[in-house]
Amino acid sequence: MNVLLKNDLMMLAVDFSVIFSLVSIIIGVLAILKPNKMSKGFGIALDSDKTGYVISLGARDIFMGLVLLYFYVEKDLIGISLTTALLALVALADYLVVKKQGTKKESIVHLVSFIFISIYSFVVLCIDVGVFR
Repeated sequence: MNVLLKNDLMMLAVDFSVIFSLVSIIIGVLAILKPNKMSKGFGIALDSDKTGYVISLGARDIFMGLVLLYFYVEKDLIGISLTTALLALVALADYLVVKKQGTKKESIVHLVSFIFISIYSFVVLCIDVGVFR
């Protein structure tokens, strides 16, 4: 693979991380501001007196989004790959919790997120280590 194509793939991978970052931050902010509504969207509707769990998930999502945004600014593919791998594990954990205690539709959303983010993380790692040469 020529250098130009590798650079294009690298830039696409780096730029795509902004989408994950912003989505994570937006979900986190909404979870903090509207925990009742977001608990339903998460897949487990909670009473208003138990929304502290959703607020803590919101803080987690904001933190993960900010870390990913930092690696984007630094153009650090290993950092992006590792952070998205952690985001994938978060999606897997969310899937397992929602599958057991929530709705099937939302659990599938978490599972699809896990699969998609895992593939993205692996592709970014492959780009960085030069598999696509």
